Amino acid sequence: MAQKEQEKENVTEPCCYVCGFDSLERKFAATDRNFGTTSQQVVIMECLHCGISQTVPQPSPDDLHKYYPDVYYPREPAIDIAYDGPLRRNQLDKLKIVQRHRQSGRLLDVGCGIGAFMREAARSGFNVEGVEFSDLAASIGRNHWGLNIVTGDILSEDYASDSFDVVTCWQVLEHVCRPHDVIAKIAKVLQPGGQLVIAVPNMSSFQAKIFRARWYHLEIPRHLFHFTPRTLSKIVEDHGFKVMKIDYTSREHNGSGFLGSIIRYNLPNESLMHKVFRKTAGKVVTDCLGYVEGISGQGGIFTLVAVKS
Repeated sequence: MAQKEQEKENVTEPCCYVCGFDSLERKFAATDRNFGTTSQQVVIMECLHCGISQTVPQPSPDDLHKYYPDVYYPREPAIDIAYDGPLRRNQLDKLKIVQRHRQSGRLLDVGCGIGAFMREAARSGFNVEGVEFSDLAASIGRNHWGLNIVTGDILSEDYASDSFDVVTCWQVLEHVCRPHDVIAKIAKVLQPGGQLVIAVPNMSSFQAKIFRARWYHLEIPRHLFHFTPRTLSKIVEDHGFKVMKIDYTSREHNGSGFLGSIIRYNLPNESLMHKVFRKTAGKVVTDCLGYVEGISGQGGIFTLVAVKS
């Protein structure tokens, strides 16, 4: 009990970062289990007004880069070796979600990383642009694949109103300090009827409830907000979007959510025993769990598709 009281005393932000409501409910405490970039313990708290869970306290915008180690992004020359395997397959899965509603047009990928999704979208006929806050990742996409990626964030870039047909945010919104402002900016740059696609970890998923502070996709302190389908739908609807579909399947992330919660496999922390287990029975079993979780509507990752009204 004394430890929990001490954790509460360490919470320095009493108000919700999203709606400003001053009643947050403590869920649990956690630290950076995946990469070990800090030993600081933070608290996951849920706003009793808007329902969004959030990391408290959050790193300042100037300090965020400290928590993204170099191994966070694929590096040259391993990119081409890995690309023809799961990396490309995962981008094609994402592209299918986009193409259910839009086959071509001008597409902006927010938080595009090295641009793997952009590469496949361009190959399928989209006119693609990307924005990425990590200059390391952005420069790899520019130099290695010749992609149009700017270093920065969507809030600081001067995009014309109604200028894009599609905006995608793959595992990005949970990383940003001002999610409402980001969605508002996306609403501005999308043309009427334009498509918004957002994929984020699902705080209401089976794996999130089971593993709690050990959940692989919790990813603190890099993840500042922790969404559910209900809370994310409310945000996009507040900015004039109509939710068309929520998809809970993800070959890329659902199985890894289980596996990463059971063992620690992010480099440089992965042991030989973990690596053998991950590549053999562990992957088979957890991929099956992720598949079942996804088709049951409880996936560790969900993808929301909406259109601008």
